[in-house]
Amino acid sequence: MAGRQRHPRPGFWDRLDRRIFFEWQMVLAALAMLTFLLSYFATSTGLFRLNQVFYDVALSTSSHRPALSDIVIIAIDDGSLDEIGHWPWRRQVHARLLDRLHAARAVGMDIVFDAPDSYFPEDDARLARAISAQGRVVMPLVLDGLSARRPLPALAQAARALGYINIRPDSDGTVRSITLGQKLGTGQYIPHFVLALLEAGGAHRVLARLPPPATLAPRLIPYAGGPGHFTMYSYRAVLDGTVPETAFAGKYVLIGAWSTGLGDAFPTPLGTGGKGMSGVEILANALQATIQDTWIHTPTRLQTALLAMLPVLIACLLMRYLSPRRSFFATVSILAAIFAGDWLYMYLAHGWVAPSAGLIGTALSYPIWSWRSQEAALRQIDRELSKLQRERSPFREHALIRDADGGDQSLPGRVIKLHGAIDQVRHLRQFFADSLDATPDPTVIFDTDGVLRFASAAALAYAERLGDPRPADGASADEYLRNIVTAAGQRHRIALLLGQAGAKGPPDGAPILGLWHQGIEVKDGGSHDMLLKGLPIRRADGTSAGTILTLVDISPIRAAQRRREETLRFVSHDMRSPQNSILALLELQRNPRTALPEPELLARIDQYSRKTLRLVDGFVQLARAESMVLARRPLDLVDLLSEICDEYWALAHKRGSRVEFVHDEPEAPMEGDREMLGRALGNLVDNAIKYSPADSRVLCRLGTHSGYWVLTVQDHGRGMDRTQLATLFTPFVRLDEDHPDNPPGAGLGLAFVKAVITRHRGTIEADSQPGLGSTFTVRLPKAAAQHAAAPRQEA
Repeated sequence: MAGRQRHPRPGFWDRLDRRIFFEWQMVLAALAMLTFLLSYFATSTGLFRLNQVFYDVALSTSSHRPALSDIVIIAIDDGSLDEIGHWPWRRQVHARLLDRLHAARAVGMDIVFDAPDSYFPEDDARLARAISAQGRVVMPLVLDGLSARRPLPALAQAARALGYINIRPDSDGTVRSITLGQKLGTGQYIPHFVLALLEAGGAHRVLARLPPPATLAPRLIPYAGGPGHFTMYSYRAVLDGTVPETAFAGKYVLIGAWSTGLGDAFPTPLGTGGKGMSGVEILANALQATIQDTWIHTPTRLQTALLAMLPVLIACLLMRYLSPRRSFFATVSILAAIFAGDWLYMYLAHGWVAPSAGLIGTALSYPIWSWRSQEAALRQIDRELSKLQRERSPFREHALIRDADGGDQSLPGRVIKLHGAIDQVRHLRQFFADSLDATPDPTVIFDTDGVLRFASAAALAYAERLGDPRPADGASADEYLRNIVTAAGQRHRIALLLGQAGAKGPPDGAPILGLWHQGIEVKDGGSHDMLLKGLPIRRADGTSAGTILTLVDISPIRAAQRRREETLRFVSHDMRSPQNSILALLELQRNPRTALPEPELLARIDQYSRKTLRLVDGFVQLARAESMVLARRPLDLVDLLSEICDEYWALAHKRGSRVEFVHDEPEAPMEGDREMLGRALGNLVDNAIKYSPADSRVLCRLGTHSGYWVLTVQDHGRGMDRTQLATLFTPFVRLDEDHPDNPPGAGLGLAFVKAVITRHRGTIEADSQPGLGSTFTVRLPKAAAQHAAAPRQEA
């Protein structure tokens, strides 16, 4: 006989969960590294251009703060040029303007005076005196490589401080940042114009917050608003006194070009309609940012790269557990969260993290993961279909999964093959379930944890017979076996074995290992003898999947064994005893000294012979009652009981007793074997007469109750105790056999009565107490409304 087919244990790549996890790790590592490199080398890759676009959008939509009232701009506008004349103006004009700004906290002139006035030389001295008189004027420097163009010596000496005003746009021409300090080739540190203005204004607290010059780096300007956002006065209006001097008291005053014809305008993130922002306004924004310490902070390159990896990691982690549809929405949500997070970071904390690398990595995570997970799943489908096709099976499911290694390799093609395999598995599962349901013995399946997962139709019916609710999926073995294995200790051991079998297979050396071999015999809550047999379930890879538990009702087998033992005892003892007595008498009779008188000998032989005949007759009648085919015909219990009472009238009259028959109905129709039923009911009446004292009454009463005819036979004999009642209907058991008044018998009469009543789908009970007589109650089903004319044979 061929042995069980062995399946190799699955390798690492045979399990889809491992393959998917490996693919996920690879995708996660690749995307994280790609995002890190894109972010860290953004400047080299040109990705910073995209970051600048995102930065400009975020800044333009979040940076709308009121302009600082302590900053005022005196603009050289078109009106001033029309009124005063073409540029450049005479330097005495600027001197006259400074004469009106003595109340200002500091004055910053965003005008370069690096060459003497050849037409009006005396104007340079006039301007120097005005600068000196104001006392808090900052003059600009212009950096040119590693050198600086300084103002005229007289003007530089008169100024309170000097600072460079260079504005370096980014590669796209937009001004986003300034550097607050520069070092010349000589090693000299030159502060920015803004710092020089703060120093001139005595803002030592503000300057103390700034890092040392050696650590100064470009700072992103948090523009408070677009062009024209700060308080601005026309140069002409201030010069002619239209604006009072008190308007500049205690304020930082910036003087610079604002005219469209002077060319001092730069693109900024807050420029609207292509209009640039003047250099003096850029200086004003930088001055406000320094005073309020609202510079836009950015993390280092390494920190930015690590932060860019964070949304990629979150996206990959979510996609590891979400469906494709939910993964898509999660990816879109993360992309939106990156924008929202950057905007909130700038709006609330004046910070900025370049998002392009994180956006690219997150956007790539969905298609790449979908590609890799789909590819892994499809490869696994091909592998499993090929294995299913190669495996030996009594079924022809391989016909539904042809070309597993070839043919259409597209996703729909593979899904079609998978559907075919799934349909076949579904058919096999239904075939398996139907096969178990068709088994006559109750069959249940427990998983590897000892939990009920399937119950056949016979198992459901068996549970109903025990009065239990239907076995529910998920019940533990101990709970299910509660009314099947009534011995708690044995039940717990069986439940424990079912759980162990799921994990390790049948445990060797277990105290009740018979569950997996010859079975375990138990007595259930309905007093049935049940045999429990377990069979381990194996997966295709050889590992355990649980246990099939079959419950076989062996009550008929055990009853037959008991009957066989009773028969053997009857033959070996009861039947042999009178025969041995006859042989002993004959042996005595051969010896003249021990020979009995002939009349006594014949009387004794007659006694033993009759006893043997009674035993044989009782045994044959009991066997017929239990096995013969009953000829069921319509009959009337009233007529039958009347005949029985008449038949035993003579016996009762001989003992001075009487038999009374009382019935509530004139007729009592039912179906049954009249001969067998008459003999059984006659035995009850005969026993009542024999076990009653002389001059007593035996009462037979026939009534009705719930679809049954109820017959009671009551006597006034010596009665029985509980122990005797327990064995009353057991074959070959006689009560009070040594009692002097005990009538002769074989102990088979009441067993015959019970067998006949049971074969007629009825019941018999006995109620008795010592000294108070006995009452036998028989319940027989009533006949149907219509009776068939022909007799019905029934086993």
